[in-house]
Amino acid sequence: MVELVNSLKLEKFSIVGHDWGAVLAWGLAFMCPDRVERLVVVSVGYLGKRRSWHLAVSAAYDRELLPA
Repeated sequence: MVELVNSLKLEKFSIVGHDWGAVLAWGLAFMCPDRVERLVVVSVGYLGKRRSWHLAVSAAYDRELLPA
């Protein structure tokens, strides 16, 4: 996604994530907070505590993003 936004020469952008795509949208917003102007997540359960969020994003990106 970041490469697409870069190729479009956009400094900031908005992203919408639906269902499991919401986890990817959260991850993108986490990785590029200075570039994501708006984040919308639709039809997704609340992930709760930071640890739950960490596990979901790590699983979506298949790597560790936050310390355990």
